[in-house]
Amino acid sequence: MSDELAAALAALAAESAAPAVTAAPFITAMQREAAARAAIRERRLRVVRWLAAIAGLVVALHLVATNWFFATPADEALAAAAQRAAGLVVPLYSSPDQPLQIAAVEPVVRELIDGSHRRYYAEVRLELRKSLYVPAVSNGTAAYRQLQESVEIARALETKSKFFASAGAAAPEAPALPQLLQLTHQAGEAVVVRVPFDADRFGWTWRIKPPQLENRTANRTLTGSSLDRYENTPYLIFGPQTMADIRARIKAARDYVIAVNRKAQRQADGVAVPEAPSVDPNALAQPMPAPVNPDAVALPDPDKPAVDPDAPAVRVDVGPRR
Repeated sequence: MSDELAAALAALAAESAAPAVTAAPFITAMQREAAARAAIRERRLRVVRWLAAIAGLVVALHLVATNWFFATPADEALAAAAQRAAGLVVPLYSSPDQPLQIAAVEPVVRELIDGSHRRYYAEVRLELRKSLYVPAVSNGTAAYRQLQESVEIARALETKSKFFASAGAAAPEAPALPQLLQLTHQAGEAVVVRVPFDADRFGWTWRIKPPQLENRTANRTLTGSSLDRYENTPYLIFGPQTMADIRARIKAARDYVIAVNRKAQRQADGVAVPEAPSVDPNALAQPMPAPVNPDAVALPDPDKPAVDPDAPAVRVDVGPRR
């Protein structure tokens, strides 16, 4: 082998023994970088999933709390609002003639507008503390009032002319004909008043608005006055328990008017007292329903005698003066 060939073979062997240069290190670095980016992306996705789950849980809790725990105002708040409405209602219905007191108060749902708006009633039950009465109305009370007038006229004439001055103890006396009163409502009867009010929700807080007194409604109207109105006026409660007394007074009143007329007829003045009307006790025993409208019967002035204040004046002619 020539020297040149041996040198060529040695050079080739040296080249084959040297490490080969490749792109493997660069590929490995790129893979590592891609893996790091993928890990970061996975962590971010995990965080996003956790945040989404937490947000969903919060929304779910909010919806549950809103529609379950805070779906309506608190019972205590509704009861307090109803009590405030009741306190405002009592002065509007109670009076000395018709004394009322609060018996019960309850908030009642009136209308569900939507999830955040509700309408309620404050249902206030007011009970009468005293029974109520009106002047009695029956088939015979008109004649009874005429008899009252005749007795008053006869008494005035007898007092002026002294018809029975010489009779002493035997002189007839003018009987008292008290006003007849009829029971219309007993103590304990109730009036139910409904006062509307609204409730609005802001978040989890309910705000109750003031009661709408101008829109209140009552289930009935009471007629009459308590007996305190008649405490200075003689009266009888018209009913079966007083019929015997009323009949006796009617008979005594007619006898008195007739006796005064007879005395007046013996003088030259003629009959000075209107003839006493005939009052049928059986007609008195048939009471008619009291009028619903309280203005339909004019109540008398307690400071005046028990005479019909609406009756026309009757002129008493006692003859020429001497």
